Amino acid sequence: MKASNHSCNKMLHVDFGLRLFLVYMLLLSCAGYVCGATPQAPQKVATAVRLEGAVTLDGKLDEPAWQKAPVQTGFEMPLSSANRKPIPEEMQTSFRVLYDDNNLYFGIRCNEPKPDSLAVQAARQYNAAMWWDDDIELFFD
Repeated sequence: MKASNHSCNKMLHVDFGLRLFLVYMLLLSCAGYVCGATPQAPQKVATAVRLEGAVTLDGKLDEPAWQKAPVQTGFEMPLSSANRKPIPEEMQTSFRVLYDDNNLYFGIRCNEPKPDSLAVQAARQYNAAMWWDDDIELFFD
């Protein structure tokens, strides 16, 4: 009888310890949300408009189709910090998105007051780390 009582006590002790651990983990995860331990960047959504007619891929964005697509802008610096601040209008990037049955079209306008000072070293190399230079990156999810 004592042996079974002893194993029962071990099981209760393990079960209580596991429950205490789970409650502790739950409290830690909740504390992160309440205290704001990791600030999250606001989620932004770009709206794409179905292409009517045709566009010429010349970088001018002067066809009527581009005017129907809403301008997406409002980028902030730094992108991953809690101290976010808007990028000034004279340096702001904006874009529009069109689509058809086979393609996505991005019309991107980059306002740059000093284009001669842009870093473009990696762009001159095959398969280089582009993100070290001044560039545009598109991520699809």
